[in-house]
Amino acid sequence: MTIPIRSTLAPVDRIDHYWAVFAGSCLGLFVITLLGYAVGILTTSGGLVWIPWHAAILGLVAGGVAAYLRGGLVFAWCVAIAALLGAHADHALFGLSSRPLAGRIRYFLRPDGLTFFAVEGLLIGTVAFLAGSSLRLAVDVLQHWVARWSSP
Repeated sequence: MTIPIRSTLAPVDRIDHYWAVFAGSCLGLFVITLLGYAVGILTTSGGLVWIPWHAAILGLVAGGVAAYLRGGLVFAWCVAIAALLGAHADHALFGLSSRPLAGRIRYFLRPDGLTFFAVEGLLIGTVAFLAGSSLRLAVDVLQHWVARWSSP
């Protein structure tokens, strides 16, 4: 049995507007997470925060749904990273209000911070992809068995 690596990373047989849905999902999750933290719906615990848990859970769920819908591993990675970057943007843009706007934007775009959240997103997206793909496989097997035993 061979593993189709290309279709695992990004589906090749999807509809034409797949990439628009992909980009819109990533941007939407970034904005939702940013606004959720900005208005106080999502919160971070006090002290030093390494993983914004609410953003990580949103990324995990979105990545799992993407994998369940056969969106591909890259899709799961990107939505997980987008959620984490939304939390990072809230901290940079609204949490550091004593700095000038240019300084806050520079803080958000620092390579070390972006790399840190990207690595977290890759890990969360991979777990989400494995969970969503496993659930999809289980549903497909169950549908196969139900169809096999219900047909005359």
